[in-house]
Amino acid sequence: MKASIVATLALALGAGSAMAQPKPAPTKVDCDFFEGWGSKAATANIDPALKPIEKKLGKLPWNTWKVLSHGSENLEKLKPGAFPIKSGKATITLLSIVNKQQVQLDVQIDNAAGKRTTNTKVLVSAADYVMLVDEAPNNEAHMLALTCK
Repeated sequence: MKASIVATLALALGAGSAMAQPKPAPTKVDCDFFEGWGSKAATANIDPALKPIEKKLGKLPWNTWKVLSHGSENLEKLKPGAFPIKSGKATITLLSIVNKQQVQLDVQIDNAAGKRTTNTKVLVSAADYVMLVDEAPNNEAHMLALTCK
């Protein structure tokens, strides 16, 4: 009698149950990005497509910016995503979502020659851009700006 009560209780609590528990949906975020090229010129000129990050660009030492690429990618937690940039390769991994208002990303950027120029973790607030800038020869710069929601 005791064995049947223990077995019934174990089944009621879900122990040994053959029924599969539903898997939680994977954590995903949508990220927008701008890739740009900056230089110093006699007169400032920022590509109108960079309007969402114009204020941040104004704080950098380069005053002329043009868009190299722009797009959106979907990231799933802990799965590296390849971002289609023109000047090299960007791999970004969603590490976590913090307080539903920020995402923690692992960002790796290789230049056109295949050399790793950026390997960092960043915390991106909702509706804000984080900018990763790599100084290039001839007083120029390569920039990747990211936002995720």
